[in-house]
Amino acid sequence: MTEQLSADQVAAALTRATAALIKARDRLNVADAHLGDGDTGTMLERAARAVINVISSADFATPADLLRNSGHAIARDTGSSLGTLIAIGLRGAAQNLGDR
Repeated sequence: MTEQLSADQVAAALTRATAALIKARDRLNVADAHLGDGDTGTMLERAARAVINVISSADFATPADLLRNSGHAIARDTGSSLGTLIAIGLRGAAQNLGDR
């Protein structure tokens, strides 16, 4: 039998991940500027802040709710192709979890 994570545990993991993304914004922008338009760090910061807002709202009862709501928030707040891909991934993970 596998152990299931609680919504609070997933929120804690996402909080750590979002903090790392926000901290890395400038380095990611510099790296992206060599191959692209130099805004990947800024977009990932917007995505991270969208997730933080979902966590702060406490509008989730299960890990699936948290991932789904985070995906919707990222899609709404980033307006980028990478944000869309992240949102699709989070919503797909939520769908896979079902009601868990």
